[in-house]
Amino acid sequence: MSAEFRVPSAECLAFSRDWILGTGHFFLASPFAVLEPATIANVTFDVVDRRILEILREQGRAPHALIAKEVGLSAPAVGERVRKLEHAGVIAGYAATFRPEALGLGICAFVSIAPQPRNPGANLVENLSAMPEIEELHAVAGPYGYVAKVRVGTPEELDAFLDRLWVLEGVERTETTMVLRTSVERPMYLPFARKPL
Repeated sequence: MSAEFRVPSAECLAFSRDWILGTGHFFLASPFAVLEPATIANVTFDVVDRRILEILREQGRAPHALIAKEVGLSAPAVGERVRKLEHAGVIAGYAATFRPEALGLGICAFVSIAPQPRNPGANLVENLSAMPEIEELHAVAGPYGYVAKVRVGTPEELDAFLDRLWVLEGVERTETTMVLRTSVERPMYLPFARKPL
């Protein structure tokens, strides 16, 4: 059995504070690379790469020396592998994880956005990306062209955000679902880590 794993093509268009959408490209707000999805799809991993990714997913600040003990390599060898994963676009960057409630952002909502017909989608994405309350933006199939994950401090702030969104150029209509409780929120699933239940 081969120990290689091929990354599937990126099919979901999304941005966060680290991502900005471009037409046909993902522009990374990191020093690593500017990549087309097709480039990412050609990356292959061996068992050591997989284990490095598993460790970094759980502990992004793990020193190379600690990873080296886990995978049986020297720290410089681990550093070289990590750099290759960065430049290949597999590792898009590193970020701290914050508790929204601790920052006064206890309200989360998902807003479905229907773009106006015959209005360039790129203009709408640019306008939406300028709204700091939007944490994620996804282009989706269905009656709405986009779904945005939004964080604010209070229901009144959400209402004010929706008022600004409604009059934004390129928005036809919206539908909002407010989160009552988050049951699961975790790092991205690594398809080679373990079999799903």
